[in-house]
Amino acid sequence: MESDEKGGRVGLRMRKQLLKPIETKKACKKNEGKEMEMVTREEEPLSPAARLFHEPSFNLYIIAIMGCKTRICPQVVKANLVHTLLKHPRFYSLQVGDGEMMRWVATEVEIEKHVIVPEVDQNMDMKSAEEFVEDYVYHLSKTRIDKSQPLWDLHLLNVKTSSESEAVGIFRIHHSLGDGTSLMSLLLACTRQINDPEALPTIPVKNKNKKQQDKERYRGFWNVLMTFWSLLQLFWNTAVDIFMFMATAFFLKDTENPLKGPAGVEFTPRRIVHRTVSLDDIKLVKNAMNATINDVALGMTQAGLSRYLSRIYEKGQTTQKKNNFPKNMRLRSTLLINLRPTAGIQAFADMMEKDTEAKYGNWIGYVLLPFTIGIRDDPLDYVREAKATVDRKKHSFEAIFSFSIAEIVLKLFGTKAASALSHRIIANTTMCFSNVVGPLEEIGYYGIPMSYLAATSYGQPHALMINFQSYVNKMTTVLSVDEGTIPNPHQLCEDIAESLKLIKDAVVASGLHEYILILLRMEWSATSATKAFLDTLKLCNDYKIRCDSWRTQEPESNEFISALAAGMKSKLIVEVSPGVSPSTLALAAAARHTGGRLVCILPERVLAESNKVIKDSGLKDIVELKTGDPAELLSHYGNIDFSLVDCKNDDYERLLKLLDVNPERSVVVANNLVSEKRGLEGTVKGLERVEVRSMKHPIGSGMEITMIGKTNDIEKIRPSSPKARRIDRVDIKRKTFKSNWVVKVDEESGEEHVFRVPEYA
Repeated sequence: MESDEKGGRVGLRMRKQLLKPIETKKACKKNEGKEMEMVTREEEPLSPAARLFHEPSFNLYIIAIMGCKTRICPQVVKANLVHTLLKHPRFYSLQVGDGEMMRWVATEVEIEKHVIVPEVDQNMDMKSAEEFVEDYVYHLSKTRIDKSQPLWDLHLLNVKTSSESEAVGIFRIHHSLGDGTSLMSLLLACTRQINDPEALPTIPVKNKNKKQQDKERYRGFWNVLMTFWSLLQLFWNTAVDIFMFMATAFFLKDTENPLKGPAGVEFTPRRIVHRTVSLDDIKLVKNAMNATINDVALGMTQAGLSRYLSRIYEKGQTTQKKNNFPKNMRLRSTLLINLRPTAGIQAFADMMEKDTEAKYGNWIGYVLLPFTIGIRDDPLDYVREAKATVDRKKHSFEAIFSFSIAEIVLKLFGTKAASALSHRIIANTTMCFSNVVGPLEEIGYYGIPMSYLAATSYGQPHALMINFQSYVNKMTTVLSVDEGTIPNPHQLCEDIAESLKLIKDAVVASGLHEYILILLRMEWSATSATKAFLDTLKLCNDYKIRCDSWRTQEPESNEFISALAAGMKSKLIVEVSPGVSPSTLALAAAARHTGGRLVCILPERVLAESNKVIKDSGLKDIVELKTGDPAELLSHYGNIDFSLVDCKNDDYERLLKLLDVNPERSVVVANNLVSEKRGLEGTVKGLERVEVRSMKHPIGSGMEITMIGKTNDIEKIRPSSPKARRIDRVDIKRKTFKSNWVVKVDEESGEEHVFRVPEYA
């Protein structure tokens, strides 16, 4: 389970292969049953890194838990393993011999010994099934695979653990077969996209635009100066990191804390728990703070660990304090870095289908990553601190140094000395952390679709290992813990997930507060906004009662856009939608209270149904339903005050650009902006001397709000920047914030709804 490091890959690109590709003896049979000619190949010795993972204190196994949306047919899996995974020599070879003499020797794989299907109680409820799987993995971590067979196995459990997971597959692979990146790529090469059974999974690639922009920004003398300064920082950071690395090897230990395991913790079984959160939430924070997904993952981990440890340290305190942590607390993680040029999924797929070669093995270094533990007033500080730490570590050759030192010790002093050195460094830190990038699309193995991926390991000299694994629009946090050290891993997992929610809410609040500042400078009608808000509640609720099949979005999104459109006194409102939806009723309610009109552009096939909805809702005089080509129809409307484009439309990006907005003051909403979809992003062509401000919010299924207006009304302010805080203070002095409580009684149900509505004096 490793992060990726471009500098390390480039630095080792010229490195020669020390070992030849595996060449062994293997018997094959033709379809007619006649035995083919034996191919004689040379046996390959294990690499030094592979031998290292056989040392008693470093005997690591990788666990990959895969949730499946359908029940697993063991016969289908067994039959297809022969044509996929077993094409790779590591998976049909034994590791024979001891110490320096260990070699790969091909063997006939008895598939029944490797694919294990235990009998399970099919009457278990989902909670019991989830506990069963967790206990199964726990007991699995107590065992090791016998060396008389290739060191991997697959456990198939047909138990329903959630609404999305009808079965679970558990891959266990010894770390000597390869590092996490290689193994993950190999496993993914055995799968195909659900929507395109012939296509391999797609893995996100790094965006190099930022480096190109930096090169264009600095030219001539400044380019030389910045290059010199960057090299100076690189050598200084590397020197400091090497010193800390050596100090950790000899004497420098982390502060004793509730997460640090005792001596011999590598021999204890592991409780493996996982929790899935929204990857879109992480991307929201990433985009708002100009960070990376790894920065956000590290930030939410720091926040979660701080919450967990604070709860423990508070128990021993007689006085209540904000931070009960030990002074100058040192808590570090080993962050695993992939240094080998990754072969990629396609290379492994070609190798299994066409018997080509693909680079494989263990090429990993690691860096010592300090964690900042403490309770922060602003949750965003955790991400800022994580980003600063990671940015500094990226500008260092620490990973290459740690890899090179391990290899030198292996060659000069042997496997035992290298194992002792690595064990000492890792044991002097508290935990291990990694982040693995997964596929962008749903994948399946021969028709078995996967609902989640959760990868981790056991056998390491840490009581806590935290892995992040992305899959489509999900991010799974996986904890592998020693229960003797961390007796409540579910609470720690929950603390990390809750920390993401707090960080996301802080980002959203920062962005919404910015909109409030903008609205304070505009002509804003709090009365119209309040009436539209309440009207939308009633309209959506009434229709839901009449038609149980209407599945609305999160209610907050409808009331929000209605209040925004009405508060801005929008007269011409245009919506492009696949049909009348709750957002249509919300915008119609806004138009009713501003004396305006709503133009809804939709497909011909839903016109009759949409007309009925509008008529039944009493909005016939306010809403104009138009059918036809949206691009052509939009050209008939100019100076639009408020527009909403549903991004489920395949042509939504073009439609957003075709909107003729009111340059004096207008709002454009890109709704259902899920996953990697992009809105206007602060750019509207054809407008001069106006300001444009866009921000994506996790409201509903994802929504980008773009505000357009005069320069004096809208200022491009980065959320939580010093400039934003200065403007906030000025506006707070200038404006007096008050609030009224509005009580609305539903005539049919008799329920009383109370709303707090802000007023600005």
